[in-house]
Amino acid sequence: MFEHLPSFAGLIPDGIDLSDYLDPEQSQAVRPAHYFGDRAIDILAGRNAVHGLPLPWGKAADKFAFRPGELTVWTGYKAHGKSMLLSQVLLHAMTQGERVFILSPEFLPEGILARKIRQAATNPHPPETFSRRFLDWAGNDRLWLFDHQGSLTPDIVTGVIRYAIDQHAVTHILVDSLMKCGIAPDDYNRQKRLVDDLQTIAHQTGVHLHMVAHARKGESDDKPARLHDVKGTSELCDMAENVLSVWKNKRKLDAQSSGNTKHDDEPDALLTIDSQRNGDGWTGSIRLWFHPASFQFLGEAHHHPMPWHDASADDDPVEF
Repeated sequence: MFEHLPSFAGLIPDGIDLSDYLDPEQSQAVRPAHYFGDRAIDILAGRNAVHGLPLPWGKAADKFAFRPGELTVWTGYKAHGKSMLLSQVLLHAMTQGERVFILSPEFLPEGILARKIRQAATNPHPPETFSRRFLDWAGNDRLWLFDHQGSLTPDIVTGVIRYAIDQHAVTHILVDSLMKCGIAPDDYNRQKRLVDDLQTIAHQTGVHLHMVAHARKGESDDKPARLHDVKGTSELCDMAENVLSVWKNKRKLDAQSSGNTKHDDEPDALLTIDSQRNGDGWTGSIRLWFHPASFQFLGEAHHHPMPWHDASADDDPVEF
């Protein structure tokens, strides 16, 4: 069904000339105090809320948002659903008018697209007419992908990101994952420099940067990984504005596979907000239930997956 997806117009080839984006000029930002006066008064008056993209589940809308100019580190153990949940979050972003760029050497672009189409259609085998319609919708001005598999270098990562911002005005960027950025697991200084560079890009341009950093494999994955479990230097999470952890309830799945209903009242997954520097700073876990046919995570066990629509359209929403 998806044999034509590799020709998707939103692909960014890895042969582009990035020389203009590797060493951006650093602007001077020394300003007098009165430049910030109105914003300081807004803070004192409680008018300092910075609105961002909320999470896709209504019960979490007031707990966390992906605000402009921030870096979010996503972590979790291998095979616990990080990329699946991120795909849903970024699809939600696209329906809200955000422009998304995905740099993911771990996955083929056509596989990324097929997953999003499945989530949008809420079933694993949508008709080709649906898939074509979705591609027309996504391919115009909502989604770009970097067509490259294998490790990159940190300079290429930051160069491609600046290229996508400059040429396509993207607003949400996913780097999946840190381990594919050409840095040795024990090269903590280089990891810190890359995270610093990514955060600088976010601060300078106002994009929201999402970066996947896997968790260390411990004795057990029975509990969610926390920010101190992230592979690499501690600065990865210390510097990021937000740290989110995705955890799959494997004990529930294992019990169900053997006919045991002991854990049926538990959620299938937890999305833990482990650190949130801005907003109201809320931290905690959000319970989620997985719907296998749609690849969607649901807010409650009794909820049904909903087809996505373009909430940013000026006319009637485009239902998929």
